Amino acid sequence: MVLSQLGRTFTQLIFQGYHDRYFTLRDVAGLLNMKVTTIPVMEKAAFGMAG
Repeated sequence: MVLSQLGRTFTQLIFQGYHDRYFTLRDVAGLLNMKVTTIPVMEKAAFGMAG
């Protein structure tokens, strides 16, 4: 749902910012309007990784 609303590119940029330490995990959750516990699943989906 998040990918379809915000777009894969935007979502990937948010995760890139997290890995580059511009955002905290809480920031990512807020930007994507998700719970912190669901972030790992969304990251896999955003980058097309099976899991």
